[in-house]
Amino acid sequence: MKLHQLALSIIIASSPAVFTSVANASDTPWWENYQNQAGFIGALPYIGYSLEGLREDRQQGLKDSADSRTPLYWLKRTMHMYPLSSPNRYNMPIAHHETRDWTNGLYATMGRGIFYFTRTLGDKNQTIYISTGNIPQGASCYAATGGKGFAADKEYLNQVALKPNTETAYTFQEKGILALGCGDPQKQHNNVFVNLTVNGGQNSHLYILGQSAPADWAKSKKVAAETGSAYLFDGRANVVIPNQIAQVAKDDINKTLGDTLRTVALYEKINGMDGSEAMFISSQGSMLWNYEACCSARYRNGVANIKFYNNSIQGSGISWGIWHELGHLYEPFYEYLTLFPEIQVNRYSLEACRLFKKEATPAQCHQNLGDYPNWDKNSVINFLDSSQSYDDYDSVKNKPFEGLKFFAYLQFSYGETFFPKVNQARLKAVYAAPGNTMAEKYHAVMGNKQRLIDFSVVAYSQAAGEDLRQYFSRWGLHFSDAAGKKVAELNLPQPGESDGNSDLPVASVPADVTVKVSTSGSGVYTMDGSKSLNAVNYTWRSLTNGFWLQKEHKGEWQKVITGMPTVRALYPENKTGIAEYELTVENADGKTDSKIVKVTVVKEEQNHDAAFIAGLRALNLAAVDNGDSVSFKGSVNSSVQSTSTPGYQWSLPPGAQGASQRQANQHFTIAKTAQQQTLQVSVEVRAGKEKRTLTQMLAVPAASSGSHPAWVYGTQYQKGEVVQHKGKIFECVVAGWCSQTGPYSQLHYEPDVGLNWTMAWKYH
Repeated sequence: MKLHQLALSIIIASSPAVFTSVANASDTPWWENYQNQAGFIGALPYIGYSLEGLREDRQQGLKDSADSRTPLYWLKRTMHMYPLSSPNRYNMPIAHHETRDWTNGLYATMGRGIFYFTRTLGDKNQTIYISTGNIPQGASCYAATGGKGFAADKEYLNQVALKPNTETAYTFQEKGILALGCGDPQKQHNNVFVNLTVNGGQNSHLYILGQSAPADWAKSKKVAAETGSAYLFDGRANVVIPNQIAQVAKDDINKTLGDTLRTVALYEKINGMDGSEAMFISSQGSMLWNYEACCSARYRNGVANIKFYNNSIQGSGISWGIWHELGHLYEPFYEYLTLFPEIQVNRYSLEACRLFKKEATPAQCHQNLGDYPNWDKNSVINFLDSSQSYDDYDSVKNKPFEGLKFFAYLQFSYGETFFPKVNQARLKAVYAAPGNTMAEKYHAVMGNKQRLIDFSVVAYSQAAGEDLRQYFSRWGLHFSDAAGKKVAELNLPQPGESDGNSDLPVASVPADVTVKVSTSGSGVYTMDGSKSLNAVNYTWRSLTNGFWLQKEHKGEWQKVITGMPTVRALYPENKTGIAEYELTVENADGKTDSKIVKVTVVKEEQNHDAAFIAGLRALNLAAVDNGDSVSFKGSVNSSVQSTSTPGYQWSLPPGAQGASQRQANQHFTIAKTAQQQTLQVSVEVRAGKEKRTLTQMLAVPAASSGSHPAWVYGTQYQKGEVVQHKGKIFECVVAGWCSQTGPYSQLHYEPDVGLNWTMAWKYH
């Protein structure tokens, strides 16, 4: 795959945040809300989980749910973004709007998009309505159309801005799936979602991992036959499968989606997105897996073109080519542009191979890795002991699998924590660099080959805990004297000089958590560091005044506790604030690693939604007699202000004209007929998890004696029936056209008004 900078895309040549908070011990785990949903239960095994397993190790399940390095995090986010109970409602995350300028991305990787597919499909020229909730300052939300073609920067067409707290009409310029998205060009709003409600359009049969059952795939295929593409969502990415593949593919669709989700969750881990700092919280932007073209990845909108087969989605299973393209979206882009084109990306593929083929040798991952050592921890030492060397790394740029050895040996020797540390060091250096934009900061740290090598030899040595200057030199990566001095000042052992008995320690702490203030005695949150790696000693410290540590119940309050992997964070009665606790672990060689967990203690916010629902006043729409019709007008009121933004779903009598939907206010008109009408209107009111339905009976008197009944759209008329409309009398000529109820029938056949009304009616 080669990079075309002018086209801003990457083309293959030949070879194929911590979301919300962890629940308290007394809360019902979120997955129990879906224990009876076949789509949810059926999807879990495809991402490495089961309902039984989550129940057996509840704490680990909750921890994974808050860790974007696991597919469970993205599945939980899916269930929040696409509420099962309200198929036309969405909760859209506010992502960093990288599509505006990828060089200012927050993550040093290729860009992400902001748009997500919805359950709505639109025809050309069809208008739908989108109600938008509150949008935080600095952010914007948009509607767009996922078209048939997915050329560069044309994945989401006809973008229209949505106004906050109002309804926006959106007209499709071509047939396609509706996409919604919210973004901020300056920052990412972590754990902030905008509520959007869609009214109108057809069912896109969007196949959603965790919600759709395999049988639903047949409905998606029907959409593919109509539009040219089937639309899916795997929790991280919109997925587009062309009709010609969708109709013949034998793939297990849940496996297809689960495998790509597992892959990118792994890549979040490789990039160090552990949530320990704001810069290490995963992008909430969208990605797009496009099976209509091959083989490339793009800077913007997070697009990977991964069509490797003409009659299958992933052939016999996910493989190197797909891992490679998804890896391009995660690799540091300056390294790609400056020094490692088509080389470093394959270190992601290597890790993916180990995830899916745990016992495979490198040669079994790809045929061009036949001379690679079998995940040998002595790979760096063995390379330095060999006679192999390169005058300049540029000599292997056109030999990607030869150049990959530079990364693979480091990967094999220093384990799965090595590159996460390097990537975190990269982001820290960039954020601390001078410059008014992220692009300027990136350039200051690694804007040319020499800067990149100088940064890398220091960061790689720190991550390895060993002096890698000789390793870099042997690969022809020639660092400056200043960079060499920085490494020397670290006073690290040479590869192979340590006793080799202990791997590097890795501290593991719980995800940051928000807890409720204690109003009766001190409050406690248990912090488990037992999953730390290669640790022989543990030291916990409270870094915040007014917050303490405790070994056991009724134990003394301490600032430092040593020798215990699990301790209790203690906060006094009525104490609120953000407390930081640090865990430092030490291995047998005396090397240490530290991590910090934040415990935020807040006052419990009182939720007034239930009181709002209970305080709803009886529905009382006022009536106004217009002669040949009756108008009704009124609104839903409560004696209590709600905490959540209320939603209103009206059910109106047949033939109601001029109605207002999804609003507390309502107005409509009913035409009189020859008989008195007794009709019903109802509205379901929702606030948070609470709901209630209000009902009112309406009386519409008969039309005046001697007059003809008023024409009512949607009524089934017989030939010869006579009606009055707008002060005139009409007789039905053709029953079928008089009674049309299609989407454009009123436009064409309304008496004396429609474009072709004389085909249905005549003056009486």
